[in-house]
Amino acid sequence: MKKEELIRNACIAVSAAIPVAGGSISVLLDKYLPNKIEERKQNILENIQKSLSRIDINILENKLDNEVFYTVFLKVLNKSISNHRSEKLMAFRNILLNDIIHEEMSFDEVSFYMRLVDELTVDQIKILNLFYRTYIINDDKYKSIMQKKV
Repeated sequence: MKKEELIRNACIAVSAAIPVAGGSISVLLDKYLPNKIEERKQNILENIQKSLSRIDINILENKLDNEVFYTVFLKVLNKSISNHRSEKLMAFRNILLNDIIHEEMSFDEVSFYMRLVDELTVDQIKILNLFYRTYIINDDKYKSIMQKKV
């Protein structure tokens, strides 16, 4: 199976489960706000798909066999759909990508980051991003780690 086809099928399969997971709230939202929700969902899925296309196919195939991945994917998608701030959308996407790339992340750790991003204000996220860009990226002891993981 081609990498693009695998990513597309995974995104379709996971997004198809949202109405079931969302329950009656999902039905109400789909009835009153279908265009906006569908547009948001499409943008999020396209953004995730672009990011996933840069990941090694072997890593993706390993994750797609894991039920925890689908739970994390649904959580990220649901949180992203209910948010319009680009900083938070990027943070949720990064949580998903880190879960895929790093095998040492536990489900509890992912849940912690999801809750943290959800509760932080956009200004707090910007400040943390500034600290990260100023101190972590420019620190020589972290540069070697960053280069290995990218």
